[in-house]
Amino acid sequence: MGSMGTVDFQPAADVAVLYMSEGDLVSGLSRVKARLEEVAKVRRRRGGLKVICAFQKSHLTLPHLQPLQVMLLCHPSEASLVPVTDLSQLPQLLLQIFTANKVRNPFLASLESVKEKERARVDKDVLLTVCRLPKIS
Repeated sequence: MGSMGTVDFQPAADVAVLYMSEGDLVSGLSRVKARLEEVAKVRRRRGGLKVICAFQKSHLTLPHLQPLQVMLLCHPSEASLVPVTDLSQLPQLLLQIFTANKVRNPFLASLESVKEKERARVDKDVLLTVCRLPKIS
């Protein structure tokens, strides 16, 4: 992303984090929408970019949460929404994102092994079927 532009943090190569303070949400969603549109442009250029929208959750921002969720559902940036109750939680969140991005998902490995077994079974079934054809075996 180079200078990072609209992205506030980039804890991993394929993860962009936007931070929205109380002021960003209370002042209206037009600024948030503009930032998300710029991130959507970057996301179109870089296909695998995951966008996380961290916002400061407080009694002032709660009334704006529902319109923000609706906007994110309909927006092409496909951003995930993560509440942060205190600004001191943001570094912890970024560290967790960085750590999670480096670790391989163990469930994906088990799914891959199941798919490999299914592929092997299909190959075996095809071979057995072909062997039963006359003049082939």
